[in-house]
Amino acid sequence: MNKKIIIAVVLVLIIASAFYVYWSSQPIKVYYSDEPKKWIEKVDAVTNEINVAQVSKGQAYAGDMNLRFWLNGTETAFDYEGYYKGNYFTKSYAENGNVLMHVGAGMKPNDGVIDGLVVERVINDTYQVFIFLDNDWKNKMGYANIIWGSDYGKVRPFVFNEISPGIFMDQIEDDPSRFALNGRVSYSGIVVGDITQEDVKKGVTKGKTIIIFQ
Repeated sequence: MNKKIIIAVVLVLIIASAFYVYWSSQPIKVYYSDEPKKWIEKVDAVTNEINVAQVSKGQAYAGDMNLRFWLNGTETAFDYEGYYKGNYFTKSYAENGNVLMHVGAGMKPNDGVIDGLVVERVINDTYQVFIFLDNDWKNKMGYANIIWGSDYGKVRPFVFNEISPGIFMDQIEDDPSRFALNGRVSYSGIVVGDITQEDVKKGVTKGKTIIIFQ
């Protein structure tokens, strides 16, 4: 083979190898959608999964019993907890073996089980909170209040914006002053449900159906 051709082939291989090494060493860029409807993934005929990583732009992920969230370089866990008609539970509440309320990323609209989830992220120092409720909540409860702030000083009704069949989402801006110790401690939480601001401040939960994100 001609010496010039051999040299040319060797140079091409060296350049190709250099490009491969460079690109393979670059971090993989993950695409996060800003369209809420793309945050909902179909699992099967009746189950939908809220992609927590998509909602939080990679700042949080859903565990079995809680939501893990990175805040200012610190990992914080928010338990899935709430009350069903005054009965405290974590993850889900059941009576006689029948689940009546569930907090988590998996939702089954119209199955008779009240589903809800709260996800938080920080974008440009703005604490954004996304609240998800399913059609069973809307049909059984009819409404929900959102109560939050360092002293629970903020309140407004949940607006049922349907982003996927049977799944509704609303958004609020959190109060960063409720956090301490670089996000490892929170003085208060975000409460969603059939409860008033006064009852939240007093700690009244009797007969209440709520989700707590703290």
